[in-house]
Amino acid sequence: MTVGRRLRSASSAFERGEHPAVVTTLEPLLDDSARWTALGRADSRVAADADYMGGISRLVVGDPDGAAAWLRLATDTPDVPPRIRRALAQVELARGEIDAARELLDDGEGAALLDRALLLLAALRAGDIDDAGRRAADLEKRLAQENGGNPLTEAGVHAQLGFVLVELGEAERATRAADAIAHLAVDSPATLPLAAHERVIRAGARRLAGDLDGAAASLDALGGSLTEATCDRGLAEREDARLQRAREREAAAQDAFDAAVRTFDAAGERWLAAATRREAGAA
Repeated sequence: MTVGRRLRSASSAFERGEHPAVVTTLEPLLDDSARWTALGRADSRVAADADYMGGISRLVVGDPDGAAAWLRLATDTPDVPPRIRRALAQVELARGEIDAARELLDDGEGAALLDRALLLLAALRAGDIDDAGRRAADLEKRLAQENGGNPLTEAGVHAQLGFVLVELGEAERATRAADAIAHLAVDSPATLPLAAHERVIRAGARRLAGDLDGAAASLDALGGSLTEATCDRGLAEREDARLQRAREREAAAQDAFDAAVRTFDAAGERWLAAATRREAGAA
């Protein structure tokens, strides 16, 4: 397969959310230093595209260390694209390296929404609830003011915000985030994770509001759509555990927590795995 054909195939799979196919397609290119260097010299923008798609996909399929190795290929270039920097921050957040993630993100007044969303997640994972609350309010305000960007990118920001709002116990605000995701991603491919994010966030919001049957219905709507050993599956399993605990079904809750921990471990989500173990033992 020629480099051009390989990149077109990877791009098509990436847009459909078929991340294992992206990894398989780009592996011969990103694991071959000579081919990678030649591509970068020929067209640095195309090389960065390949690096970004490969790195994000490798993170999604549960290999954050491999994702970091691929993404750092592009950090040797004079101007590191912001999306590469943010993708590396996501990898560090998955690995529990909060300070390393923060160093990669822009915290200035003109920072992009994605930088702000990831810094919000970093604040939550660092245990700084006051900072997380402040950043969540600021991000909500900016999302209300900024529009006209890529709808799926904006939906992804709402997803990061929604998950954090559930952790902060903000049911109504989390529901608004879920509504925004549903609106922005209405025409997106079913294989993208945004629909699953919307349902898990909505389930959390309903649970917080005391609508346990509604929360269960949101999780049931996921069916068998979530791939094994992925962060998205772990998030759904963790929310199911929280729902079972809210129903005072502790044995079922522990089973669901155990499943979530196994999934997070398999997905390389070290911070989430450790946090979920602690939560499971806090009955």
